[in-house]
Amino acid sequence: METITNNGRGLASQIEQVGPHDHLCLIYDSQEEQFAAAIPFVRIGLERGEKCLYIADDNTVGAVFDGLRASGIDVDAAVKSGALKVATKRETYLKPGYFDPDWMIRFMSEETKRQKAAGFAAFRATGEMTWAHGPEPGTEKLMEYEAKLNYLAPEHDFLALCQYNRKLFSPEVILNVIATHPLVIYCGRLCRNPYYVPPDEFLMPDPSTSQVQRMLDTMSFWGRAEESLRDARDRLEKHAREHAEELGRAEVLLESALAEYGKLSDELWPLPEETVRRSEAASGALQQARDVLRREIEKDRSGAAEIPRLDEILRGPIPQRNVLLRSSGSRQEGLPAPPAPVRKVG
Repeated sequence: METITNNGRGLASQIEQVGPHDHLCLIYDSQEEQFAAAIPFVRIGLERGEKCLYIADDNTVGAVFDGLRASGIDVDAAVKSGALKVATKRETYLKPGYFDPDWMIRFMSEETKRQKAAGFAAFRATGEMTWAHGPEPGTEKLMEYEAKLNYLAPEHDFLALCQYNRKLFSPEVILNVIATHPLVIYCGRLCRNPYYVPPDEFLMPDPSTSQVQRMLDTMSFWGRAEESLRDARDRLEKHAREHAEELGRAEVLLESALAEYGKLSDELWPLPEETVRRSEAASGALQQARDVLRREIEKDRSGAAEIPRLDEILRGPIPQRNVLLRSSGSRQEGLPAPPAPVRKVG
């Protein structure tokens, strides 16, 4: 997956890049990892004047409130103002007594309209998806709901973060989770998802034709990407080599000039006061020039240090295919990783 540009920033700063119309998933292994993404997701929404809904299940409602408070959120004020609600599966996903994807999509759509009418900038929802392990009818349609959220989000001022505990869901489910989310948070990084499958294709009874085209498009895409990366690597190596040689020659000349300047000053000493002042100013300027040159040399070395990383990427495996699994358990293979139609973030 392609990491969204973070320039060394933490996950919270990366999450700031998402907004209305985005549909994300979080795949986590611990509560610490979970709250490191889910809590900033809520906090950022509150700061932006959005209505925030947190649906608890893997954690208790109390544990979620504690986590929000620990991050510095004034939970009582947010709840009192109506900006924050922490709910349960019985109040949301399973409110009818069973799970119906279409009912839940309508619920999210109507809630978005209601919160917008109430003056909120958007409706931001995040849910702990462990409720799907329950015995209630309809939970086998979870992936249908995830796919249909990709119809809802682009048309409404709505965004969702679906939280999946990797220890509690099978690899088959996680594969479908990845296939239905344009953006994925994993291991502390927010990534654009090349394995995302648009809902029209995901929900097809027989997606074989689309899979074939996707495979061919993917091979072409990764071939072009690898060629571009290799060209960039070669240009970087050439530039680093040529620039290093130029900077090296300039450093030798500058050091020689400084040495000659020192010798000349010694030979002409003592000098008139005005000459000494101008001489010291010139010497300072040369020293500054040398410092600038040395910084440029270090920058050049840093750029050259990227070459081994590019070599590693080029030698490494590229995504070969997506395996698409339906809730019925039937296996559909071959769905590879295209350049996904994801809205630009940031």
